[in-house]
Amino acid sequence: YESDLLIGSGCHYYFIDDCAYYDSIQKVLCVGNPCSTGTAIEFTDKIIAVISDNALVAIYLDLKDACEE
Repeated sequence: YESDLLIGSGCHYYFIDDCAYYDSIQKVLCVGNPCSTGTAIEFTDKIIAVISDNALVAIYLDLKDACEE
């Protein structure tokens, strides 16, 4: 997985698909580009959308409560 590791603001995203990344440390799933910038909007509890130029560029899902170890 080392070659698939992307570093961004304290998160370590593993490439899953062409548009999905998972941070196994923070338990966050990103659908879209985790390096994208824009306006972050929490539109429901633990789900954040990132909008740039009136387009949805990423959705972050906080899976901490969904993951049991």
